[in-house]
Amino acid sequence: MNIAEAFDVLPYPNPSGVIDPAGFLVLPNTSLPPRTMPTFACCAMQSAYALLMLLYKAYAGQLESRDDDIDIAITTYVGSLRHNLSLILAALENYASAFEAIDGMRGMLLLLVLG
Repeated sequence: MNIAEAFDVLPYPNPSGVIDPAGFLVLPNTSLPPRTMPTFACCAMQSAYALLMLLYKAYAGQLESRDDDIDIAITTYVGSLRHNLSLILAALENYASAFEAIDGMRGMLLLLVLG
């Protein structure tokens, strides 16, 4: 989960050096430039795989659980896992704007998350 959150806080490139008074990067259009090198996509996919396996085990535990307290804890845990997977998907979407091959990786992960 730390890896997913790290992807979310990576800085955007700022070759112009223009920053507004609030401290945000000023971009001429609405699309955000890719934030890191595509080699980080491997890290994203590995962390997504680990999160998906934890999600699978949580769902299996939820099916076997007969205790409401455990069921609530698992539901909270599943929500956290899904949130972190969405951070990884957002990072891959950002990379795909510059590196077309990564869009296929993002699409495959999206199928696994939704499926």
